[in-house]
Amino acid sequence: MKAEVAQVEGWWAVVSGGEPVRTPMGTPVVSRHRALAEEVAADVSRYGGDPTAKTTTFSLQASYLDFGLRVKREVLEENTAAIWPNDLFVQRPADPEHQRTLLALWGETGLDRAAFRGALRTATLRQVMASMTAGQILRSAVLGWVVVTGGGSLIPLTLGACGRHLGGTLRHQPTEMDDDYCAGSCCAAGVGPDGAFAARCALFPLLDKLRRWAAFPEEMEKG
Repeated sequence: MKAEVAQVEGWWAVVSGGEPVRTPMGTPVVSRHRALAEEVAADVSRYGGDPTAKTTTFSLQASYLDFGLRVKREVLEENTAAIWPNDLFVQRPADPEHQRTLLALWGETGLDRAAFRGALRTATLRQVMASMTAGQILRSAVLGWVVVTGGGSLIPLTLGACGRHLGGTLRHQPTEMDDDYCAGSCCAAGVGPDGAFAARCALFPLLDKLRRWAAFPEEMEKG
């Protein structure tokens, strides 16, 4: 499926075969930001027109248009914060070795439940939506919030979210994994990620997309 970007009044629209690409709710996929629309178009061309098939910039923008701009802000915040009792950033593993590994990768939690709710109230809509997506995909809305509000390296955040690296079935098991690299580098005892990590890790692009997508200005002010 080949998609491209076309200017429609004050928007950049993602189109395919001369027709607008649409969200699951039928909303034309648009953005005020050409760079964002072009990344969405690239995702559609690569992964197809179903944004539910894979978490991409396309799926993030579709969710933003269908839910972020339509649903009351307080409902979005409540849905994002609801994962707290089972949030993997907060609920650390019982195994002492895994606890130490995760502490080195993620540091201390740094928030209590009330502080997280307060952080969501002051976050941008994109940051809330990205955190909600991380809660659904990575089982940690707090991790999503750290990704999109922090400026540090994404590598330790990625490693801590990866079920193969840390162990345990609760953590994310990425698809399209580069098994040879994973086994021989970041998941190998005493080795760790190298300069090829960002290009070859299957999970890193998701956190990178969350951060970059959340950094774009809002499309419009919610009434």
